Amino acid sequence: MTMLGKLDCLAIWSENPNKLAKWYQDTFELEESLRLNESDDTGIGFDINGLLLWFGYHSEIKGNNKDPIRHILEFKVENLEQINSALKKANAKIIRELSYAPSINSDVITAQDPEGNTIQFYKERTT
Repeated sequence: MTMLGKLDCLAIWSENPNKLAKWYQDTFELEESLRLNESDDTGIGFDINGLLLWFGYHSEIKGNNKDPIRHILEFKVENLEQINSALKKANAKIIRELSYAPSINSDVITAQDPEGNTIQFYKERTT
């Protein structure tokens, strides 16, 4: 057994977490599962299959992500065409158009959210 337990939360810090969380909520039809407005913890969270995707305020974060490919949020999805349409409708910056990635036998699309965080979606091919 590993010392590490289940990954429970992925936190994305922002100087404007409400705006960023709203973009994710509207683009991917997410339902808010947690909202905090405490003096030392402010933000909005979404439960994604047991993982809390948290958009929180941090006083040391200013502007967009300065190293957008250091961390990539990667989601395995059922309907990649729907994701592709949602990203385009939300005017996301598309880094990799919907295409086949033979190394993982999957169709993939990679984009950036409004603050420059990289998000990737893939659907495995069954044949």
